[in-house]
Amino acid sequence: MSKWRCKSCGGTYSDSMPDGGAYFHVCPPEIITHAEVGPGNMIVTPEKREKRENIRNENPRPGISYFDGAWQREVPDPETPGRTLTEPAEYAIVSEGAGRERVE
Repeated sequence: MSKWRCKSCGGTYSDSMPDGGAYFHVCPPEIITHAEVGPGNMIVTPEKREKRENIRNENPRPGISYFDGAWQREVPDPETPGRTLTEPAEYAIVSEGAGRERVE
């Protein structure tokens, strides 16, 4: 189990869940600055939402799955239309974002 810091959103996370399963980090889609409330519950500064740019999404790319202990890609069977075969594939994430760094 390793700890990581996302360079896109600043979040820290472990690469595995408590049950031992793999965890794939995805940055929140928005940066939210919460509203400031003053005396008498008057809003001093309203909430602000900005779309996050350069999102990191560690989920496997579509068409790639983990099967029989290895990453596999589905490809069309050249001999049988409509049928697919699997071939070895490297794990590839949806979006790298600004990257990540290991934290201790």
